[in-house]
Amino acid sequence: MATEMMAAGVDLTDQAAVQAYMAKKMGKSQPEPSQAELDAAMANPAALVDLANKYDPDPDKKYLSVQRVPDHDGLQWRQKTAIAVHTQGVISGLQLWAMRDTYQLPGNWGAHDVIKNMSEVIDVMYAQNLETPADWSVATWENFGNWMRDSQSKKRYDENIQMLESLMALLTKGGILSAQQGQQLPAAVRGDAIPEVAGPTKVKGNVISMKKARKLLKAMKHR
Repeated sequence: MATEMMAAGVDLTDQAAVQAYMAKKMGKSQPEPSQAELDAAMANPAALVDLANKYDPDPDKKYLSVQRVPDHDGLQWRQKTAIAVHTQGVISGLQLWAMRDTYQLPGNWGAHDVIKNMSEVIDVMYAQNLETPADWSVATWENFGNWMRDSQSKKRYDENIQMLESLMALLTKGGILSAQQGQQLPAAVRGDAIPEVAGPTKVKGNVISMKKARKLLKAMKHR
């Protein structure tokens, strides 16, 4: 398949181009939310959860069966938390796509690419480190940034940095990341010096906040 794609002129380091080719090859198209749907959902948390369910790139919940750590730093993996984290990732992707004039995203990515990548990176952070967005640490993102620089092409790396900086800015504005995290984590993933920022200590175990996470899970159960 890779040989066939190269023969067709597809850049194998361009994820969006690869996905588009695969979708065309298999006769499938990835659904994308309309701007009207996005606008209606942005101010309505319940509608946003509905939209996340509709455009979830992993409706079969395969992310629950990927390789993960059972415990880390005194925490244990929890399925309910993994589901809430994943839903937050899909919602973040929808929000970023809806506000793509405000937050910079790779120019060749469509809505499905943004939603899929946002949810996958948040899934990985929980599966491998048991860190929800509210728990994201400098050390974890420094390690992730090192892995990207060692394993990805410059083009793909630049796209991912752009994506992650926009995601972190969105989560900081929404109060999911602290102001301290909002300044330190982008520097960590880029491999830059970490700025000294005074900030409150975060409590382990939150996705958004436990109250909001419970509401999110309750809303999902009734849909």
